[in-house]
Amino acid sequence: MHTPANNSYFVVLKSLPSATMPVIQTFVSTPLDHRKRENLAQVYRAITHEILGKPEDLVMITFHDNTPMHFFGSTDPVAYVRVEALGGYGPSEPEKVTPIITAAITKECGILADRIFVLYFSPLHCGWNGANF
Repeated sequence: MHTPANNSYFVVLKSLPSATMPVIQTFVSTPLDHRKRENLAQVYRAITHEILGKPEDLVMITFHDNTPMHFFGSTDPVAYVRVEALGGYGPSEPEKVTPIITAAITKECGILADRIFVLYFSPLHCGWNGANF
């Protein structure tokens, strides 16, 4: 068993200027097959690297499909995406990320842009491999 002190990923995380492991969670009311999940994950990894400036291999991506949701008084197809990054975001990063996520979900899930809600969080604490950083 690795301890945080000798785990290579922990060392990498601690050496990053704004140590972070981004998490992108997607909840959709529609089904997501393997291909759609992989296509969305590819977009999310690109966002993590190209816009957020974080290593692609440190992003955690979760998908929750067929989730019953109500939005604006309707159960029409809808998506909720939660983007979390320890260390925060640059001033324009969410403005760049939202249209990319929206376009990808519209393409893969057929959900209209006005039915896609993206929230950004910057947690103060993060635990991984038995320790906080």
